Amino acid sequence: MRSDREYVVLAAHVRPRAGVTCVTGFVDNVLHVDIKDPPTDGKANDALITLLVKKLQVRRNQISIQSGKTGRNKLIRIRGIQEADLFRRLSS
Repeated sequence: MRSDREYVVLAAHVRPRAGVTCVTGFVDNVLHVDIKDPPTDGKANDALITLLVKKLQVRRNQISIQSGKTGRNKLIRIRGIQEADLFRRLSS
């Protein structure tokens, strides 16, 4: 995870077509997320961003997928949140 004053870059592993959409936890500082939606037409990415918006309590335009849009492993850039707050909100 990379952090500076303006944004945090979060590594995530996404499992599309899961039973429910939820955060399953952290393994070696990588966020593991189950997404109910399929990976077609960006639906899983949209669902991932929607989940992060709700959990992190930030606006949608503060979250972007920096790399990995077509894969399961992604780097997600989140502006306007501190690393400690990010871990606390995703762990609750």
